[in-house]
Amino acid sequence: MTAKELHITHSREEAEFLYLEPAAAKEVSNFVPRKIELLQIVKCWHKVILRNNWFSFTTGSWSSSEGSENCFAEARIADIEDLIESDDVTRATLEAEEEFSANLNPRHWEIFKCGDKTQRDALWEELEQAKSGPRSRRSVPTRIQ
Repeated sequence: MTAKELHITHSREEAEFLYLEPAAAKEVSNFVPRKIELLQIVKCWHKVILRNNWFSFTTGSWSSSEGSENCFAEARIADIEDLIESDDVTRATLEAEEEFSANLNPRHWEIFKCGDKTQRDALWEELEQAKSGPRSRRSVPTRIQ
């Protein structure tokens, strides 16, 4: 789920302003990253998006800071996609998803990725019940930090 799907929209400039500290926004003009480094950046930013969306999915909570972080991450990924083949970017995002979901309940992940509203609501109910029950540590999916 993207920030756009959550109806959170910021312009690129707004996302950068909301997300970055002024010192962090400074470009390093004399550094040229290799393609493999750019793909690692794609994976990193895609995992940020996944982490924020997974947290929102499992808790029902969303904040504007997560929205601006996702918008900025999506903008950075789009910047990189303008520089290298989109197939490579797609492959990097799929690798990020595999890495992110490796420790999650596969059924929960599948519902997160492809479930309809009924499935998502049922899972959310299940997670809420698991939190209040004695087995909550084993029942609630792992949240990757």
